[in-house]
Amino acid sequence: IKTPEEAQEFADLMIKIGHFLNKDIDVVISSMEQPLGSSVGNSLEVIEAIEFLKGNYSEDLYEITFELIYKTLLNCCIVKTKKQAKLMMEQAINDGLALEKFREIIIAQKGNPDCINNYSLFQTGKNKSEIKAMKTGFLTKLKAIEVAHCAKLLGAGREKQTDKIDFGAGIIIKKKIGDFIRLGDTILELYYNDIDKEKLNEAIKIATNSFLITESKPKKIELIYKNPS
Repeated sequence: IKTPEEAQEFADLMIKIGHFLNKDIDVVISSMEQPLGSSVGNSLEVIEAIEFLKGNYSEDLYEITFELIYKTLLNCCIVKTKKQAKLMMEQAINDGLALEKFREIIIAQKGNPDCINNYSLFQTGKNKSEIKAMKTGFLTKLKAIEVAHCAKLLGAGREKQTDKIDFGAGIIIKKKIGDFIRLGDTILELYYNDIDKEKLNEAIKIATNSFLITESKPKKIELIYKNPS
């Protein structure tokens, strides 16, 4: 899916399949012109999720999460408006109820709930490489597929099902499309453990070529494509 029009066609198809199976289907399709949130990789993404439940979140991650929560509450007949859904979501975060529910889920799955306040338990990559801007300007592109490819090379993904995933490997995104960038600013932080030098060099090369900085500020990206009725 490369355009909002293709996204709409896909959404319509999913809804038709649901109707054929006598199921009500709701669809939310987000833009993937850049990664959602600021983290890529197992441990880094879980830490970001915990921070969200503590009330610390990026604008885009809030937007997509709220849209999903609203759709869920609406379809369960718990709310009728986005305003009601927003109040419920923010109250659950502010009162600590969302974080406590996550703690219960961890315990139910025999995990260690101490990770909520001790991120060192996640054992993120012991090595870090910073990808810096080579010029001043506006971040105009940040290709999600290239960032994902880089993360896979670092060990955060698989080439085939039998490959072992390094849960500590991944990427932290320091800048997003539309941000003003100064020469030397860090755009991406790569985290990894023991990988061969050839793979690391390839990952760094891909990361370096995954973004574009221009003199003109780009148009704002619509995160959520038109929702089907």
